[in-house]
Amino acid sequence: MEDQKREVRRELEEMLVGLKINSIVAVGAEAAIVDACWGGNRVIIKYRYRKLYRTKILDNYLRSSRTQHEAKLLLRALSVGVSVPPVLFVDKNRGILVIDYVKGVILKDVVNTLESSKLERVFMSLGANVGRLHEAGMIHGDLTTSNVVLTPEERVVLIDFGLGEFSNELELQGVDVHLFLRILESTHTSLSKILYQYFIKGYESIRGGKTKLVLDKVSEIRMRGRYVASRRRNIRLDLERIKY
Repeated sequence: MEDQKREVRRELEEMLVGLKINSIVAVGAEAAIVDACWGGNRVIIKYRYRKLYRTKILDNYLRSSRTQHEAKLLLRALSVGVSVPPVLFVDKNRGILVIDYVKGVILKDVVNTLESSKLERVFMSLGANVGRLHEAGMIHGDLTTSNVVLTPEERVVLIDFGLGEFSNELELQGVDVHLFLRILESTHTSLSKILYQYFIKGYESIRGGKTKLVLDKVSEIRMRGRYVASRRRNIRLDLERIKY
């Protein structure tokens, strides 16, 4: 991991003149996230570094297309009033996406410390932002409290659109909301019901009557999950009976 971080630092400093890296925040399977100063601004760089296990043609295509796609999502989201970091620079051929640094904390880390009135404001705002996203034909793809920054002014900012896509498909909107509900239930268990209510209230303020269609889809997705889990459990029991 440290070798990978050093390689990321070296490559970025060679490609972006005047770059001063503060820290390598994370190096994942898809990309490295870097906190840096560049052109007089504090920025976050998402760098889709080269994958040597892929052929060069495939690697160049995936890094380029995914970087360009994420940049387009962010630009479109910002244009329709969704709270996201502004895009400052894109080099799709090198897999570099530079966005403005957003001062704040990750929502996941502070949910349990916020008073109830603030939780209501924050999660209603989050729901409204997701509503705007869906209304404009976009899917986040990884809607969790880990991908939301809460600023000192209590503004919520959606980050990490790496799994996002352009779509008006009801199924995908339902998957977005269902994932968020699952995260609330698993990570913020004691508050999950009320936080989800706040979120849906904000979502409905943007989407109106379409909200029921999305919630019906969420219920359908949950039922599918329970059916699959039940089938797996029954198969496991059948195998155990055969074994003994």
